[in-house]
Amino acid sequence: MRRIIIIILIVLSQNLLIAQTALEQRLRLAETYEKSGDINNAARIYEELYKENSNNQVIFEGLVRNFSSLNRYSELLQYVKERYDKQKDIITTSIYAELLWRTGSTNEANKIWDKAISDYSQNPLVYEQISNSMIQMRLFDKAISILKQGRKNLNNKVIFSENLSKLYIAIGDYQNGLTEILSQFQVNWNLAITQGRIYALLINEEAEKYILNELRKFANNNSENILAQELLAWYYRTTNKLEQALDLFRNIDRLKKANGAEILRFAEECRRDGQFDVAIKAYGIVIDFGKSHPLFNSALYGYTRTLEQKVMAQKQISKESANDVVSRYKSIIKEFPNTQQATESRLRIAYILSNYLNNNDEAIKELNAAISERPRTSIAATATIDLANIYINLEKFDDATTILNNFIKNFANNFQSLANKANFMLAEILFFNGLLDSALKQYANLIIVPETDIANASLNRIVLIEQNKQYTKALSTFARAEFEERRNNLKEAIELYSTAANLSSGTELFELALKKKIEIEFLSDDYQSVVKTVDYLLEKVPDSIYGDFALLRKADSLVLIGNKQDALNLYTEILSKYPLSIYLPEIREKIRSLRNETI
Repeated sequence: MRRIIIIILIVLSQNLLIAQTALEQRLRLAETYEKSGDINNAARIYEELYKENSNNQVIFEGLVRNFSSLNRYSELLQYVKERYDKQKDIITTSIYAELLWRTGSTNEANKIWDKAISDYSQNPLVYEQISNSMIQMRLFDKAISILKQGRKNLNNKVIFSENLSKLYIAIGDYQNGLTEILSQFQVNWNLAITQGRIYALLINEEAEKYILNELRKFANNNSENILAQELLAWYYRTTNKLEQALDLFRNIDRLKKANGAEILRFAEECRRDGQFDVAIKAYGIVIDFGKSHPLFNSALYGYTRTLEQKVMAQKQISKESANDVVSRYKSIIKEFPNTQQATESRLRIAYILSNYLNNNDEAIKELNAAISERPRTSIAATATIDLANIYINLEKFDDATTILNNFIKNFANNFQSLANKANFMLAEILFFNGLLDSALKQYANLIIVPETDIANASLNRIVLIEQNKQYTKALSTFARAEFEERRNNLKEAIELYSTAANLSSGTELFELALKKKIEIEFLSDDYQSVVKTVDYLLEKVPDSIYGDFALLRKADSLVLIGNKQDALNLYTEILSKYPLSIYLPEIREKIRSLRNETI
């Protein structure tokens, strides 16, 4: 008897397993149909499955989902009502009420929602579920009303803040939306999330009207709360109200008892973002604390660094301005020797001397002094690379090669990023000297470097060399042109690019050489030459891969020459001829600007 029972159980379990397997297979088929967009077949299988397995939640949800997608609300209502009559869980209740509403039985739907809230008045999930159901039907006002009722019933003034903020914003009630965002902020004090939610509103002009007032009000009501002040300060910075931001950072510094550190942080952020004037003012506040202040050195260096960046941002840089910045850096070295700021000042002096004052000998002395002052540090490593760069520009390739090889040998483990740069510079030396095969091998070792810039630059060089191997003289001339351009010998570079183009007619190198020539001519304010070079390029290669760039520079040159109408016509031509150009946003802006001028 016992054996018979065991056999029966085995048979039953096998049958059950087979049945489960068949169910799973049909369920997977329904899911496959749904994912592929075949909703009709998905709905058909879910309906068949539901009739056989009405208690299965996955099947029920699939049925609801697919019938809803097909707008088969009346049919779905019958199935959901049967389920509702058996079990009045909140999900089934919510779906049932939604279907009643969609099929015109709005009064009945309201009764169902009211009963659910009455039965589960202390359950926050009920209010969220019902409001989400209303949102699906775009009943935003009703969803807001439900959540506010939940607040009252739960005696919690800030619950559902996130839900309500999204709803208010959806209906254009930005003031209440912001109020809810700030209410949520008061609960979690998560600055990053709150900034993100407010930032998303900044694209809406209507919303922006309310943001400043609400943030000011919030900051005033929480005057001793650091995060409340930081939120308003962030908004001021984001909207370029920098003077107001600085005032707030002074207050934040006071609240944090940071002794100038917050003001210095603000100054650094402004400097990095190119907001030089307010950065200088912020550094000045810390400097005014006096030489005995622990942040004085950092502030003084930051102040000078900002002045340098402001000077270098000008199109025309006078020797007087450059020398003034150098003198300021030298004052730091004199007043605060043996400090990090003093050594970093040497690097900046070297950069200015080499790039703007044509004094490479003094630049080399400064870099060697920096290396001696802080050997085997990141500053020394950077100084070594800068030193090699100067020797390259001086065409002292052997000296540069020695420096770079020694750097790789001695510093690679500690400064891998700079070592990769050193290897790339060695490849560039070979390239500039026309040693193309050797350069190719060096570049090939760098395309796997996990630094995108180095890898991409190396790959571009490899492509250039491989595509133009048969035009050795032209490619070597092109390499020399790039070298002269690097040294800022622009007249020589233009001539060499022209020669390279003449030696490579009918090739992509021809186009690239003329593109580079156009770039230099434009930056040199030689607009007549730009027009001639562009015309020559497009005469020889009408469908040039640089056609959109070339025409853009020609149009820009025509504007600067004074032929604005011709420029406007040319900008419009580019839009039509190159609909996928990366320059389209820039061109459209220029068209708008020119049209406004001619109105």
